[in-house]
Amino acid sequence: MFLDERVNSQTNKIFSKAILYATIISTLYLMVKTYVFGLSFAGSISELFIIITGIGIVVLDISKFKTSDYDERIEEKRMEFYNKASVTFLGMSLLGFALAIPIYLLKMNETPPINILFINLELLGFIYFSYQFKKNRIYFNYSFIENETGYYKSVLKNILKLTFLTSMVYGFALFISLIIFMTKTSMIAIVISVIISFIISLLSLSLYYFLISWMERMTYKSLLNGSKRLGSQLIIGGLYIIASAFSFYITYLIRTIDHSYTINIGQRISYLINMSNWTTQTAQLLLVMLLSNILLQFKQKVKGVGIIIFSMMMTTIISLLTVNIGYLDMFNDTKNFEMLHLITTYISLIFYIVSSVGFLILTVFFIKNKMSKIRILIPIIGFVIYIFNLGVKDLFDNNQQILMILSVVYSCIYVFSLVKIVNDETVLFKDH
Repeated sequence: MFLDERVNSQTNKIFSKAILYATIISTLYLMVKTYVFGLSFAGSISELFIIITGIGIVVLDISKFKTSDYDERIEEKRMEFYNKASVTFLGMSLLGFALAIPIYLLKMNETPPINILFINLELLGFIYFSYQFKKNRIYFNYSFIENETGYYKSVLKNILKLTFLTSMVYGFALFISLIIFMTKTSMIAIVISVIISFIISLLSLSLYYFLISWMERMTYKSLLNGSKRLGSQLIIGGLYIIASAFSFYITYLIRTIDHSYTINIGQRISYLINMSNWTTQTAQLLLVMLLSNILLQFKQKVKGVGIIIFSMMMTTIISLLTVNIGYLDMFNDTKNFEMLHLITTYISLIFYIVSSVGFLILTVFFIKNKMSKIRILIPIIGFVIYIFNLGVKDLFDNNQQILMILSVVYSCIYVFSLVKIVNDETVLFKDH
């Protein structure tokens, strides 16, 4: 049912574009980083591994498969190529990051954390794959999604393969670090950092993959059994509300922190910002899964979802590319730094407006499909809360508490409006 020429063709396009986009984003990131800090091979090893590997894969693809006699046999070979290429790209990206850890610890320059690029590419990758696979009505685990008894066994096998790949990469990086930095006094710190990074990388990749696999199976079973709604949407929606509520609460803590209490205030703010970034990224991924599943609930093209996804990805990319700019000497001046903050705020506002337009188009699509017209109020309320959020930082604490509560309540309404969507009868497998 799933292993056909269409799946091969679409999967090839998805993987090839993903590697190309990751290479372009990494190149732009390196260009900005080089402009700010100067060119340094040692300091750019993580980015260079991604860029060189990506270019190599694209060149091989063009030289091997871009022929005039393109047929199904070549399509299958190209799919095999990208199955291996995607694993190679992931492995080399991890290796570049792992090798950069000891260099970063020894230099300890005032530069953004070395994992910034990898974390953002990981997030963008999950967003891109979640949307593109659902857009083309392909399951991420399409090769074994129909297995009644062996599905989770296959998922576990893939996680074990991922564990093996990650272990080999970080093991090699640790071996190289021991050889090069054997005489350094910070050797123990380097070893511990590499091991911790290995654990975090493996857990994040494995948990995200398992979550996607679990929800994908629930979605497939709901459609197979002719269910009225998708059971996976309820779980994803619940997790999204929890992640969003936690993110709103951390934002509230950052805004209300007592700056007069100066003991370890820098560490506290840094910890809260890191937690905020992590919860926000997790919420983004869950929202993408929630929105992408809607594409499977209707036979016709669902309008608006692509605009929302595009806006989320562009916001992430711009945030990534501008993270180095704040380190320029000119932004040591308070006025210049405030100007930079104002510009980034306006950029975020522009893309939020784009996202709101996408949600409005999606809402109109729902109304045209005989859903309640009251839905039109949801994107409007969301936009009002966002504008209020921009100007609330100078208000009193109780108003910030009200904003936090309103944001959580809106998230619940937003999720409820998506969870209650009824499957179109034409997409139910039992009716085919």
